[in-house]
Amino acid sequence: MNDEERKELNQLYEKYGMLQNSYSSLMVKIKNTLKVIDDLLELTRSILQECDKDPDKNDLAIKYLLNQRQLLNKLKGTLES
Repeated sequence: MNDEERKELNQLYEKYGMLQNSYSSLMVKIKNTLKVIDDLLELTRSILQECDKDPDKNDLAIKYLLNQRQLLNKLKGTLES
């Protein structure tokens, strides 16, 4: 193997390493995003159950919905980073 072939092979290994790092960071981002979505769905379920039990808890539901907005903003931040 000549020097040019070795250089090309090293470049390929470097690109492969960068791809692995990109893939790993993407997987972490996806897992974090799915966690936020899971939390959001759980909160939504909880809100609906409470409102079904007692319609007078609509004020509480509004509070929870505002918390959901915070989770959505967190999700947006996760996806943008």
